[in-house]
Amino acid sequence: MILKKVNMKRILIATALCFGLLSFTIPTHALFFSAELSPSSQTGYVGEAVDYTGSWSGGSGTYEVTLDCEDGSTHYTTTSSTSETLHCYFESTGTKNVTLTVYNPDTNQIASDTASVYVR
Repeated sequence: MILKKVNMKRILIATALCFGLLSFTIPTHALFFSAELSPSSQTGYVGEAVDYTGSWSGGSGTYEVTLDCEDGSTHYTTTSSTSETLHCYFESTGTKNVTLTVYNPDTNQIASDTASVYVR
């Protein structure tokens, strides 16, 4: 299907208008909010700290950060930083999933990432 010049012009104008309105109503940094938990896989031991680095980007202001350690501890903090060193402690052996969740109340966005740890 070949678009006529008139239809193509309408599509371009509508697209430009849509992005123009978005730039006034949503800050640019709010469109691409993401989180990363590293390392993505590691080995730990029962009762000992397993360290992670959580980082996030695409926002500004204050962040509410939660690290859910599956069967162990949950780490919660509020920060204006874009990264934190976080720790999990596990009470049993096996493969566990660790989930980082970051909420930005300024943009009302949530980003998350998951890593695994084998606990001995």
